[in-house]
Amino acid sequence: MAHLESNLIHGLRKLMLGVALVGLAGSTVVAQVPRSYGEIGVPKGGVRLNDYESNLPPPAQGDVRFVRAYKFNTTSEMMFQHFRGEVGGKRDYDATQDSATLEPGETTPIGYHIEYHQFQDLCRDSGEPKPDSTGTCKLWVRGADKRRAFHQSGRIPLEGAEPVWVDRVTFMWMVRDSDGKWVRWRLLVADAGLTKDWKRHDPYSMVVVEQLTHVHPPAPPPPPPPAPGADSSAHTPPAPPAPDSAPPPQQAPPNR
Repeated sequence: MAHLESNLIHGLRKLMLGVALVGLAGSTVVAQVPRSYGEIGVPKGGVRLNDYESNLPPPAQGDVRFVRAYKFNTTSEMMFQHFRGEVGGKRDYDATQDSATLEPGETTPIGYHIEYHQFQDLCRDSGEPKPDSTGTCKLWVRGADKRRAFHQSGRIPLEGAEPVWVDRVTFMWMVRDSDGKWVRWRLLVADAGLTKDWKRHDPYSMVVVEQLTHVHPPAPPPPPPPAPGADSSAHTPPAPPAPDSAPPPQQAPPNR
């Protein structure tokens, strides 16, 4: 009976995800471009990550940052689909390329870049997993362990030509305020449930919303630090703590 219930629950979850994935056939989902935090659609129920927020690198001189980071008890695939429905976006569109020509009150389209989990064996002798270029690796993390951990946790991949699991997705768009300042919005969704040895996965994801106000047209942003608890060779280590910054031009959301 327990086995039957488990199969029924897994089948229901897969059906729900299949319904949510309708619309992935095209590369673009059209939605209203958010101009404030409240329009982005961050779900309730997340755990605020104050340490992550305080350890972001400081913005450039003259820029003003507003940031909110949360950890959610759901997979990055489900969170990606949630925000695809909320903000839309065109895959691999670079919003910064058109930002310098924006007139006050205008916005760029939303672009997003998605990175999938890879399953090659990597060496973690020096901390972050990476290919072994010396042939002397002593501590390996195995791609087969990662794949097994995903299956054992019942993690449902995105459907396509072959199953894929979302490591991280970054949405980005530009807004030019009525006073002429450029505002860059960045929305990060990252997997935060894989252990360092790649042998266990729990359904956790991290969401970071960053608003950066510039006096001049902005340069492309650096990659954000990795999600707490996540482990990926594509991630960079956290940067030094950032100083306190002025409040954002939009009203800050309430703490959750």
